[in-house]
Amino acid sequence: MVTHISLYKIQQDRNTPEGQQAIEKLEALLNEVPNKNSDILSSSVGHNVLYPPFPMDAVYDVAQIITFDTMEQAAAYPASEAHGYLVEGSKDIVKTVAFIDF
Repeated sequence: MVTHISLYKIQQDRNTPEGQQAIEKLEALLNEVPNKNSDILSSSVGHNVLYPPFPMDAVYDVAQIITFDTMEQAAAYPASEAHGYLVEGSKDIVKTVAFIDF
């Protein structure tokens, strides 16, 4: 099994109504991804609920954890229709993405 973890920072200030809307939109997009890719075994999406009381570059706003059965399925994901849907739908709200596969 391969686990793919993605972390997202939004462009908007998370403390504004626009920032909260961006987080909600991103979570909705991420929750649609498994419906668009049958290779995904499981998916979990959530937003950060504990921010430090000071600015920190390492803090992200939204995370997704997805699992695949094989390395080949995980390797094919970035070129998939599901990933393209996510990238296109989030390009106006995502500032930074970090990920790891293990």
